[in-house]
Amino acid sequence: MHKAIRVIHEHADVLREEHAKCDELGHLTDRTVGILKLSGGFRLLLSKDLGGYAEDPRVFAEWVRTVARYNPSAGWVAGVCGVHAWEISVADPQVRQEIYGDDPDTVTASPYAPVGRLTPVDGGYRFSTEVVYSTGCDVSEWFILAGMVLGEDGGPATPPRPVHVVLPREEVEIVPDSWNVMGLQGTGSKRVRVKDVFVPAHHTLEQGRLMAGGYWDAQPDEPLYRIPFVAVFGPSIAHALCGIFRGFLDQFADYLKDRRATFGSEAKSDPHQQRALVHAESELEATIAHLDKLWGEMWDKAVAGEEITLKDRVTLAAHQKVGCSRVMGALELIWRHAGSASRWTHLPMERYYRDMQVGGSHFGSDPTTVYGPFTELIFAPDAQPFGMF
Repeated sequence: MHKAIRVIHEHADVLREEHAKCDELGHLTDRTVGILKLSGGFRLLLSKDLGGYAEDPRVFAEWVRTVARYNPSAGWVAGVCGVHAWEISVADPQVRQEIYGDDPDTVTASPYAPVGRLTPVDGGYRFSTEVVYSTGCDVSEWFILAGMVLGEDGGPATPPRPVHVVLPREEVEIVPDSWNVMGLQGTGSKRVRVKDVFVPAHHTLEQGRLMAGGYWDAQPDEPLYRIPFVAVFGPSIAHALCGIFRGFLDQFADYLKDRRATFGSEAKSDPHQQRALVHAESELEATIAHLDKLWGEMWDKAVAGEEITLKDRVTLAAHQKVGCSRVMGALELIWRHAGSASRWTHLPMERYYRDMQVGGSHFGSDPTTVYGPFTELIFAPDAQPFGMF
């Protein structure tokens, strides 16, 4: 077991205790962030030259799941913000040092929606944006945002050029009271805005090249960076959701142990409850095993220096999202049969359920976006479907 995972298990009780506190605060508590940094988990996808591990992504997946099991909001931040170390590891060497030179546990927020506007100027761009869902923004020192490069006429350049920009926290405004949701309140996924700041060219990365793994030459000796970025980010969402569900099942099992129905029967002997629990355990473990298998195949290709194809990426995205759908279905089966006592708000299970609902609504959890591209490749293996993969 990697040290990063072991430390999280050792602090399980504290992380559970901080769950509700993070929700009440609207972002992770200092104590929670301290445990995540102590574990070294934010270094798992960071390059070795910056003090990271450049690990097999399956280790990162287990770290994310373990954090989410004990504190869902912390697990979601671990999955989303932990991935950013991968991107910065292939950025300009000056940017790498600015962010991680003094602290390899630096936390970086996003989001990646390219809704901003990048106006070319000497040495870089003028950049403005306003975008929702910046997970972990309150506990992050740097941000990775995105926008479309504008042409001379002020409209989007042709062909379109989505670009990621790396900004220090002082250049990003976090909009207060902009994350009011039913679950995962502790992620603090607020709206952020940037108003006409200068972004030097070396603080940018081309989104298309990044998503396809085109920056691997920035870390030529590390197989991790041969895996396309989108194939690292997407499964991180799925593993966070799986970790939250594992925590929910922990709470459900505790709930069943001593519960008796209104008419005196033991809940743990109820065949409907038993069916729901076994079904959920099976769906969860199958999803984790399947995702680890696909990530393992990509890792093996990366180690061997083989191409990771578009079909590989679409396949991973399809199974990642369908796996999330299976887990959400298993959750609903349990919830339907759990009984009225499960709805009391003093029970952690109810909080986990709400966290699952919000996590399950993320783009990375929605399989409808990959049905078309995946089936297109089944019928035409040389097809070039369009999408985030």
